[in-house]
Amino acid sequence: MPKALNFKAFTSSYDDAKKYIKNEKLLDYLMFQSMYVGISPYTSPSIYNIIPTITQYYGLYHIKGGMYSYIKALEQLIIDKGGIIHTSSPVHKILFKHNKANGIVVNGQNRYSDIVVCSSDYSYTIKSLIKDKDIRTFIKPIDDLEYSCSTFILYLGLNKKYPNLNIHNIYINNNFKKNIEDTFNGYLPKDLSMYIYCPSSVDDSICPKNCEAINIIIRVPNTLSNKVTWTSETIYYLTKKILKTLSSISGLEDITEHIVYINHLTPLDFKNKFNTYGGCAFGLSHTLKQSIIFRPQCQIPKIKNLFFTGASIHPGNGVAMVLKSSKICATKINKMYMH
Repeated sequence: MPKALNFKAFTSSYDDAKKYIKNEKLLDYLMFQSMYVGISPYTSPSIYNIIPTITQYYGLYHIKGGMYSYIKALEQLIIDKGGIIHTSSPVHKILFKHNKANGIVVNGQNRYSDIVVCSSDYSYTIKSLIKDKDIRTFIKPIDDLEYSCSTFILYLGLNKKYPNLNIHNIYINNNFKKNIEDTFNGYLPKDLSMYIYCPSSVDDSICPKNCEAINIIIRVPNTLSNKVTWTSETIYYLTKKILKTLSSISGLEDITEHIVYINHLTPLDFKNKFNTYGGCAFGLSHTLKQSIIFRPQCQIPKIKNLFFTGASIHPGNGVAMVLKSSKICATKINKMYMH
């Protein structure tokens, strides 16, 4: 906690950064990066200014073939170590005996085990997979927690190269603060600030030669706000707005003429396909009272042999922190079996 206080944790990211950065546009660009973990720079603790700091100081790494190639590498490692991966096997319940997790119910069958590791969304797991009433008394109600926003993602395949696109691109509108506040107040943004990801600018394995694969991400409310209805009209409205904004960027004026593939992902997809509570793209919010020791940990006291990892677990969301979470989980399990 003393180190957290040195970070001026009770000051917002924006208020802390503006003491040092006077250029409003540069400040907006840097603050946009705090939204990589689904928080508002106007309300989040200033400790999260470390995100743009590390990004600018150390840079970022791209895995050839994209993140899925990393998943495939992990899959192969598990297989090489003798592990078996069951796909298309939704888990319906976690089993307990004497306050110990001892298995799961999958495809209508009880499958018993020494330990259970949950990488599913934490709040979904608590609400939908832990049905034992005695076990639930040890767990803080998920409705008392604060949640991150969601995203609308537009995927485009283009039959033309756009040299002015880097792998990571940020577009900020003139109403950046209003845009952010609308999102966290439950409304769709009227003016878009966007993250444009173009991995094909550095990785020729992503798509065919002389083509681009890009996705555009905008922050939108999660489904807990109940102020946005995700109909086909909503999706059309956002798609049209994104394409119009892209076409206004220098060098991208003809982008709509070269679309050969288009798809999208909405908060409902996060909720229904990936079981994220409330369609939140980033799990639990990174408020001060949900950070560090106050965030859900790898284990819940009084519940044995049940381990958690993922975006809502300490240290938090984002690829780097989720991988750190999995390492913490693996270390705890290894120590348990070494004694």
